[in-house]
Amino acid sequence: MKRMVCWAIMALAVSTPVAAQEWEVGHPPFKAKDSSLTPTVSFNPTNGTISLANRGCIVSSDEWEKFVLTTSWKWTEGQEQDAYQDVLAIAFGSDGSLSEKWSHEATNGLRVAFEAHGSKATLLKAGGEVLASKEGIAFSRGTAYNIRIHVDGKKVFVDVDGKSVLEADLPTGTKGKVAIYNREPVAAVRKVSVLRDLKITAQ
Repeated sequence: MKRMVCWAIMALAVSTPVAAQEWEVGHPPFKAKDSSLTPTVSFNPTNGTISLANRGCIVSSDEWEKFVLTTSWKWTEGQEQDAYQDVLAIAFGSDGSLSEKWSHEATNGLRVAFEAHGSKATLLKAGGEVLASKEGIAFSRGTAYNIRIHVDGKKVFVDVDGKSVLEADLPTGTKGKVAIYNREPVAAVRKVSVLRDLKITAQ
């Protein structure tokens, strides 16, 4: 499978109380005939938000093994019903590349997916094998959710709005870059997710 390795179109300096974190914009994994469905990333320096559209992807400049990642996430575009709501994926232990083949997921590492259409949070391997899943979590359009992911080298802990939703053992070798991306425009439905106060720190 050919991989599109993420490259630095621009560096996003996300201000945090600790230090500026740098994120690179990933290479789009596909080209859309309709420009409104093209994968894009935009940064608003006024309010510090990052917008991901149609599988827009950002990748950490550094590699991480033991870390805590926090951010506020809300999805603002996508159908509110049926299967066409947005998904936020946070991949780690990865090289940051997304597959050119549908459904354009991270090609290696692990990922935590927050699925609005499935009302669940899931930990998966790159090939799609589910390691842990929690259903019954509502992710409503336009509502901000505080997400925290703690990887300690042996386990991963995932919280949403201060409540634990996932806890799972990790396979070995999870050191790598962190990639954050939203859902592809399946069924020609545009998807947009907005991140605020994105922060990652070593543990």
